[in-house]
Amino acid sequence: MSSEKKKNTDYLRELPELTEAQRWDTLDERFREMVETVEALHLEEGAEAFGIKVEEKWESTGPKWRDDSIRARTKDATETGLEVRPWFQIQYTSEEDFQDLSDRIRDFKSLLPIVEQGLKKRVADVEFASVWGWFSYLAGYICHAYFLNIDDIQSKRRALGRRQDEQKIWIAHALKKLGFPDKTQRKVAEGMIVDHVKAAMVDEKLRGKIDEEWFRRLLNNNGDRLRSTFSSNFSKKDVQKFAKHDADELPPLPKSHNFKTVI
Repeated sequence: MSSEKKKNTDYLRELPELTEAQRWDTLDERFREMVETVEALHLEEGAEAFGIKVEEKWESTGPKWRDDSIRARTKDATETGLEVRPWFQIQYTSEEDFQDLSDRIRDFKSLLPIVEQGLKKRVADVEFASVWGWFSYLAGYICHAYFLNIDDIQSKRRALGRRQDEQKIWIAHALKKLGFPDKTQRKVAEGMIVDHVKAAMVDEKLRGKIDEEWFRRLLNNNGDRLRSTFSSNFSKKDVQKFAKHDADELPPLPKSHNFKTVI
């Protein structure tokens, strides 16, 4: 045995042996630490990650923290700090991962009273070992997600930007096909588009070759109106601009209506 291995072996032998009560105290401390860590984490949603496009630049809509310590590393000496992502935020990667993590956080929290009760009883049986093992796995999985370095969010944003332009083209052509009614009737046309979008989300024929998520992002969070991007913030001038683009490769448009065309 090498001297290094012997040194490590001797070190382990010299560690004080814990009593049963001390072992349970250690488990209880570890439990509190894991709960505190996981409960502090915040899952970033897709809408927060992709944010909104402001003058050709994407800006996250998620919460920001101001970090004054960054001042020394900026070129502008008058800078007092920069807005940064919250320290305990798990970055968004995909809707599937977001849902998976949401489910695991839910499972983690559901185990809390069971593990806590087991720590109070201090009975080292198979049932407690099984629950503790699953609890530790979930904590490790969630914390691992926090430390992942997501470097492709910008490319995803660019893809989203291209997709949103496609959506604006589609909305513009839909409004044009519906005659782009005057301001008092535009809500009626938008309502017809919303009905069509909802139908397309469950009907592949209406979706064409586009996925369901493409349509879902046209609607607000409640799913009862168009997002402001395609409604209140989508002016007549914007509609005229995007309606000039070809929509042949986009999904089928809503059925026309006998509104008077004003474009």
